[in-house]
Amino acid sequence: MGHEPHTERAVRIEPAAHRHRLLVDGDGALLRWADGTLAAGAVADDGAVWDAARDGFRHVVDDYFVPARPDGAVAAAGSVFEAVHGPEVLPSASLAVLREQGWVCLTEILAPSLVDELQRLAGTDGHPPSTPGRATPQFSRGPALARAAAEPVSLWIVREYLQTQDIRFSHTPALIVLTPDDGKRNVQGWHSDYPYHW
Repeated sequence: MGHEPHTERAVRIEPAAHRHRLLVDGDGALLRWADGTLAAGAVADDGAVWDAARDGFRHVVDDYFVPARPDGAVAAAGSVFEAVHGPEVLPSASLAVLREQGWVCLTEILAPSLVDELQRLAGTDGHPPSTPGRATPQFSRGPALARAAAEPVSLWIVREYLQTQDIRFSHTPALIVLTPDDGKRNVQGWHSDYPYHW
C-alpha cells in the first residue's frame, strides 16, 4: 500500500460524479435482478443497483431494463418501487476496496435529505442547537438515525466483510458532533465501546 502501518496520512475523497439508484417499495424491500430473476428482497448487493434510463431503469450489471410508470415508480415483483439515492459504485467494488486496504469510503451514501435531518437532530450546520438530555433522546424525534444505521449497501458490505448476517446495535444510537481537526489537539476517531467498557 506504500505506507507504514499505523502511519497517519491524509486522504481526500471527491464528491460523487454519478450516483446509481436503489428501487425500494413501501415496506423497504429492494427490487433486485439476479440470476435472471426479478424479485423483491432485502439484500443490497450488486443485484439491487440500477441506473435511471429513459422511461425506466437499467440494471447496472447486465443492462436488464424495467419500465417506469408516468409517475416514475416501477410496478414489478408484486409491488411498487420508488427510485431512491444509491451508491456511487457497485457494492462489490466497495467490498473489494475494504478487503484490500482495511477501510473504504462510501461517498455520500446517505441521501442529502437524510444528512440534513441528522444535522437537524444534532443541532448543527445551520439548524438551531439541540438540547441534549435523556428526557427526549434525539433518536426518538424521527427515523433518521435508524435509516442511517440501516443503510442497506453499508449493511451488506459490513455483513459480507465480517462474514455474518448477525449484525446488531451494541448500544442505543446517539449523535456526537465532532469538531474539525485544527491540528492543535486530538480529535475523537471512530470507535465502539461495547463489549470492552468493563
